[in-house]
Amino acid sequence: MKSSSSPGPEAKSAEVDLTGGNPLATILFVLYTSFYAGFMVLSGLWPSAMGQPILGGVNLAIIYGLALILGAVVVAFIYMMFAGKPADERAADARRKEAAK
Repeated sequence: MKSSSSPGPEAKSAEVDLTGGNPLATILFVLYTSFYAGFMVLSGLWPSAMGQPILGGVNLAIIYGLALILGAVVVAFIYMMFAGKPADERAADARRKEAAK
């Protein structure tokens, strides 16, 4: 009789690499995190710069904050367009490869 606490062969499929070896996610993450870090550095070290009006009387903090929001949406769309298959399709492919071994 098999113990219910020991993992069966199906447990191997849980160890599937869902990144697909695509460096796009890392590149986009680093770019957006750098953009966000710039906002944090300006806010923390030069708050007076963030208060300066730059566009129609709107200060840099508001413009930069809106750019961060828009940037997140743009990064998400870029990733969706170029990342390839959805994660569940990649996982299914990986399980098929594992089963074929």
